[in-house]
Amino acid sequence: MSIPKAVHIFNSASISSARDWERLFLRPEIQGLLQKYKSSPPDALTLAQKLKSSFSVEQRHFIGEWLQIQPKAQQKFGSDKLWLCDTFAYEQSTGATLSRWKSQIWPGGIKLADLCCGMGGDSIFLDPKVQVLGVDLDPKRLYMFAYNTESAGLKRSAEVKRNFICADVLSAAWKADFLQIDPARRQERRQNQRKFILQPSWNEILDLCKRVQGAVIKLPPGFPVEKIPPTASILYLGHHNDCLEALVLIGEIPWLRNLSQEAIIGAVNCSDDSLFWRSRRELVQNSIKKIKKWLYEPIPTMIRSHLFLNLAKELGLAQIDPQIAYLTGDFPVNSPWLKAFEVLESGTQNRKNIQKWIYKHNIGKLIIKKRGVDINIDAELKKFKLKGDNNGILFFTRLQNKRISILSKTQEIW
Repeated sequence: MSIPKAVHIFNSASISSARDWERLFLRPEIQGLLQKYKSSPPDALTLAQKLKSSFSVEQRHFIGEWLQIQPKAQQKFGSDKLWLCDTFAYEQSTGATLSRWKSQIWPGGIKLADLCCGMGGDSIFLDPKVQVLGVDLDPKRLYMFAYNTESAGLKRSAEVKRNFICADVLSAAWKADFLQIDPARRQERRQNQRKFILQPSWNEILDLCKRVQGAVIKLPPGFPVEKIPPTASILYLGHHNDCLEALVLIGEIPWLRNLSQEAIIGAVNCSDDSLFWRSRRELVQNSIKKIKKWLYEPIPTMIRSHLFLNLAKELGLAQIDPQIAYLTGDFPVNSPWLKAFEVLESGTQNRKNIQKWIYKHNIGKLIIKKRGVDINIDAELKKFKLKGDNNGILFFTRLQNKRISILSKTQEIW
């Protein structure tokens, strides 16, 4: 495909860059290499020798990177199509499982601005009747977006327009009913405090939201909840046992209005549409003074969203410590949001007492898990004599700010 005629590029340097990139992509020898290596990457040295006489060092680097990443891209987006991307665009982009789930938020017929659109991961599974406007500062990213969305089936027609703007999302004169944005981000860790640096900045993103009826913002799961407006809803999206991103929904979102008339916080397992837990956006506190017969470990999406507290209240469980995401109860609970462990013993972190537990329950193989305490797991394992036939899990954690240990059966019950 050629550069789409609907692309608006605001300076000659961007035009030159996009056209140079397009010409490289369309060269017959490159198309041949892409088809040859679309399923398995080539040997880097062999490829470099093939390209040496016809391509610059910069071009060879890009072509090699592109071919190396194709199998990963096909797996991430669930298709053997040829995906146009580089390493950064691939890593930043939303994969097929989450993208398909998020596509239900936007009904056909709306005008949607995809800001900082990158290679198009958040748009490739949209309803074809959604009128998408891709906006990105990088002409290469915009060309990726145009190519990948068209390849996925979002083709322009007389009824459904698909436009593109190559410009800063803050200054571009884009118009839409709704927006979705995936800001560039990096994380700094200082004195155990997480600091997320977004581009555009968080305040600039909130200003952009004022230009539309409703907005969806993609953020890292650990983004500070206190910075998010209290009227906004938050969804934590996961895939199997991983929490991958947080979505902030601001303004009038038709899909959300069908669920609730007030701000919610939700946890979603995107690989199973039936696994969607939500509650009013409020924090619940419930705690206890001793470990009971069962210990429960929430899955990551429940931990990130803090919805495990609401779930605990509903199921009659309690949090063992305000800073620890473990729950306990007197009875077994079967929930896809929790891992359940049957408690054998609990008490202080006295090594002699723990050794007595190990002898008592004939433990010959021990797994140690820690949460809220600073220990060296390998060093701790060496302190215990393990001679029995049974397996066990030893938890080092905290109960109401006191260090405790818990011995449980190895297997998760459900």
